[in-house]
Amino acid sequence: MLKIIKQFTLGAITVILGLIFWHSLGARLNLTEIGFFQGWISVGIVFLLFMTSLGLSFMLIGKKWIVLVISGLSVFSFFLFFGRGMKIEIGLGSAWLWYAVGCILLFIVFIISYLRIRSEKLVRIKFRISDILEKGLPLSLTFLAILISLAFYFNYSAKITQGVKIPEALMDMSIKPFEAIMKGFIPDYSMDMTTDEFLIQFSQKMSPAENKDGLGTEELPFDIEKFLGEEEGGKIISSDILEKEREGFSEQLGIKLTGRETLHDVFYKLVNQKFAELSPEFRKLIAIIFALSFFGILRIIFIPFGWLIILFTYVVFAILRKTGVVKIEQRNVEMEIVKL
Repeated sequence: MLKIIKQFTLGAITVILGLIFWHSLGARLNLTEIGFFQGWISVGIVFLLFMTSLGLSFMLIGKKWIVLVISGLSVFSFFLFFGRGMKIEIGLGSAWLWYAVGCILLFIVFIISYLRIRSEKLVRIKFRISDILEKGLPLSLTFLAILISLAFYFNYSAKITQGVKIPEALMDMSIKPFEAIMKGFIPDYSMDMTTDEFLIQFSQKMSPAENKDGLGTEELPFDIEKFLGEEEGGKIISSDILEKEREGFSEQLGIKLTGRETLHDVFYKLVNQKFAELSPEFRKLIAIIFALSFFGILRIIFIPFGWLIILFTYVVFAILRKTGVVKIEQRNVEMEIVKL
């Protein structure tokens, strides 16, 4: 009786952690007020706890029907936080249909992983957590990545195809490489600098006297020679010329500039403006590319994450063994040996 209670308790903890994980993931993909990276860190922590508890359940629970219930509740609780009120049919088709396929496949994979882990545990002479979990963990992580990517597509990328602006958090990730490149060209460059500051910095960098890279002024979006004046102590910028060149820069970008907005704001407006001009079919393709890229990122992240799950399982198992919740018994086993 005590054994059944322990198994039910472990199963209940797993299901609860699964609920918390899907809830935190749903909140993250719906872009709540939590900061972008802070939000994903919290999701990662809950995911680590959930997978650790799931791995322990697969290793320690002997009753197959209990594992079936745990797996079913852990997987299909996904629908409590995704797909409610959704009537999205975009790019890949119905969200509900893909969610159902993803959840069914994940449920089947969980059962296969449990059977493989259970089989490995029974045939092993020495109990080694890493060797046992490796029989089922990679497969489970792969199909979890597929389901999470589907959720990303329908709750994040698909919003873009429906005319919703590209989320600012996603934009911030994409402009990091661009910012690094610009810093190599303009040392004081920052996405937080205003457009007027950028025009001044850019013009000084590209002035004929300082043009070390051999770039011609005909390549610039404004007339540098007229832009810079001379004053004792160095170059100055005429406010009239600055305003004129800002207007020209504004016309080329197609965005009204005051000179006080940051480059980050300009870049965000520009990308969304250009993206809105794309055809719906092309926006659907972009959304699918986003989702596939997200799946690739997850698979890369899940490689070290898998070892982290195994390590954390070691720690929790050691604590459970120390407290007497679980124990390792030694038994004499009869073996059949074939020889000539």
